[in-house]
Amino acid sequence: MHACMVPGMMKAAKLLERWRRAHGLSQSAAGARVGVSQVAWCRLEAGKMTPGVSLAFTLERVTGTPAKAWAVRGAA
Repeated sequence: MHACMVPGMMKAAKLLERWRRAHGLSQSAAGARVGVSQVAWCRLEAGKMTPGVSLAFTLERVTGTPAKAWAVRGAA
């Protein structure tokens, strides 16, 4: 299964989108808050990018999206 189709990751991606919209932020502004570009934020929201450990914990601190929500089970 491709990483962008992992159900847990899609839940995390939707939590990011929900957080961004609740705070009235553009993707660029949301990305700036965690140190990524608009393109990277868009990929995270779409479930097409898995954050590294550091970014996952930054996302958790800033948005409340649990870092463990990004874990892809069965990944080597």
